Amino acid sequence: MNRRELMLAMMATAPLAACASVSAQTGSSADTSGVGAILDAEMAKGTIAGLSLCVLKGDTIIASETRGMANLAFDVPVTPETLFHVGSVGKHCTATAIFRLAEEGKLSLDAPISTYLTDISPAWGAATPRLILHHVSGLPDYFQGFGFTAFDRPLTREGMVELTMEIPPIAPPGEAFFYSNAASTLLGYVIEEVTGQSYADHMRSIFGAFGMPNARADDGQAVIPDRADSYEWTGTEFRRSVQMASTTSAVAAGGLLMSGMDVPEWERALNGNAMLSSASKAEMFTPWIYPSGRSTAYCCGWREDTLDGEDVFYHHTGWVPDFPTYHLRQPSSDISLMLMTTGLTDVLSLGLRVAESITPGSTSFSLSPVADEHPDMTESMLAAFTRPDAIDPALLAPEMSVLPEMVQDYFVPRLEGVPDAFEVVQDTKTGADHYRRYRVTENGEVSHYMANYDGEGRISFVRKS
Repeated sequence: MNRRELMLAMMATAPLAACASVSAQTGSSADTSGVGAILDAEMAKGTIAGLSLCVLKGDTIIASETRGMANLAFDVPVTPETLFHVGSVGKHCTATAIFRLAEEGKLSLDAPISTYLTDISPAWGAATPRLILHHVSGLPDYFQGFGFTAFDRPLTREGMVELTMEIPPIAPPGEAFFYSNAASTLLGYVIEEVTGQSYADHMRSIFGAFGMPNARADDGQAVIPDRADSYEWTGTEFRRSVQMASTTSAVAAGGLLMSGMDVPEWERALNGNAMLSSASKAEMFTPWIYPSGRSTAYCCGWREDTLDGEDVFYHHTGWVPDFPTYHLRQPSSDISLMLMTTGLTDVLSLGLRVAESITPGSTSFSLSPVADEHPDMTESMLAAFTRPDAIDPALLAPEMSVLPEMVQDYFVPRLEGVPDAFEVVQDTKTGADHYRRYRVTENGEVSHYMANYDGEGRISFVRKS
């Protein structure tokens, strides 16, 4: 029985309408009985058009859930075969392609990208694949108004080359974390130069080799079988999302389509050594470390996180209009999951709540408030979150203060107002890193933010977690 037949057989006893689910406990102590109720409660809010969830323990599927519609106009339900745009979750797939090419000797992780892209500016060309994968290249992002106008406008290689000529780097390489989709897009052009294939064809060849014939790069203007439509929730109704231009929807920064049926094969490929060697995987899951010894807690397409400074897990979100996606890998529990949606949801918090129901104690939702031994840090973080204008540079560690003021909203989010509750739920020191996690309650909704501080109590990074 092939994987399509297996998945369809597993789904045969579930209702094949707007809701379908399957759970398996094969050789596993993981309890997935609460997953369906969490998804049902989220769907009841009415802001998600459709979703697909796949959970594995090791290489075994322990839950596969779908809800809602892939197409609202024609009442087409989401199935395990429905393709969703996974946005920046695909960054680790691009990283996988880069590492594979490095293993084959076709590129060097530490060579300037101008070695392969001779038409870009010298300033941008000095960045290396390794720096770009860790988002410490110092290159800007086109979402700050640098050469990007809208998802429905073409984003071409010629346009990116022009961008590199007009906009300088915003930080010295290796000295500041700044998430750059523009830099990640360039890696797709590197892949094209060293392989002679388009980025789309190269990624499809990898997916096909590891049992995923339907996973692929997107083409926003093409007719693609089983691709979900995306829907924007306006507050009162669903509207069709902007149709992305073909070149914009398929960039290496996050232009891939996956289905619930593709997730198990991809996870198995990541678990094995046929797709990537153990050495390459170790590199891919290692965060960038500054000369100060502090960590960016960002690997190559993965955010690293820890509740206790010892056990780490890896996760990432993705978003293009309007496809919120979440991917999680917990080595300590051997649990991995991918949650793909269309509509409006806090997909990170939803994914973590699903994970918490399966492996209690493994996510930020399990943490209780702790005594605040550093109220000055809490005060400075709350001031940064609720700032009326620019952040006081005195609050920022060198790796953040080096970045220009105009991008502050990107690396320290603003809350809509003073939250209903702002609690410390984690205070952990590991080497040069001082991690503090804050639980924020706004209008009854709970989310978490992880911050890292330097030895003087200045903010080194903050991100939703």
